[in-house]
Amino acid sequence: TLFRSDERFGNLQAMVVNAANEQVLLDYKGEQASATASTMKLLTAAAAMQILGPNYRVQTRVYRDATDPGTIYLVGGGDVTLSRTAPGKQSVYQDGPKLNDLAVQINRTFGTSPITKIVADGSLFTGPQWLAGVDPTERTNGYLSLTSALQVDGDRKNPTSETSPRSTSPELTAGNALKTTIGANAMSATVVTGILPQSATQIATVQSQPISNWINHMLAVSDNTQ
Repeated sequence: TLFRSDERFGNLQAMVVNAANEQVLLDYKGEQASATASTMKLLTAAAAMQILGPNYRVQTRVYRDATDPGTIYLVGGGDVTLSRTAPGKQSVYQDGPKLNDLAVQINRTFGTSPITKIVADGSLFTGPQWLAGVDPTERTNGYLSLTSALQVDGDRKNPTSETSPRSTSPELTAGNALKTTIGANAMSATVVTGILPQSATQIATVQSQPISNWINHMLAVSDNTQ
């Protein structure tokens, strides 16, 4: 009766269970199906900790083409915390890996040889990047990015702001950010999306913070991209 009469509860659905003996302490529309909203993050976090473990880290790699040595591939492993921020600067993801560290390794390999093409590969995640039922303003207003295994700063326009507009192609955004970070060697490089060929050779890699750090951030600020 209280839930029905007090508008502060909104459209409440709730179930409280004693974890020790599974006794249901409160059940108000607990069996009624509805959108889970951000409470799904709790299940996502629990699954990640159980399946991946708290020390799991994600790698982002760069490869050089075997037949066209001027072409490199930026291959996402699902690390949305990869950042274009300068050394010593922080994005919203504390101590995330830097494009700058990839650029240093790339320039060490290429020397003065030019990079002519950067291929951005976010194909590790398959399926639609956006569900039709989700309002596009969630992206343009800055609450959610497209789903891609290759992103920098969660595809935020402003890497230091939790809520910031996201792009329509996180892969190309990441590829162009790497081009800028590499500097003179990549000045004339074209940036395209594509798939890594098996014959390419790895020349650079960075890894993320432990997944437990991601989870702390995701739950604290309700980060939809993480």
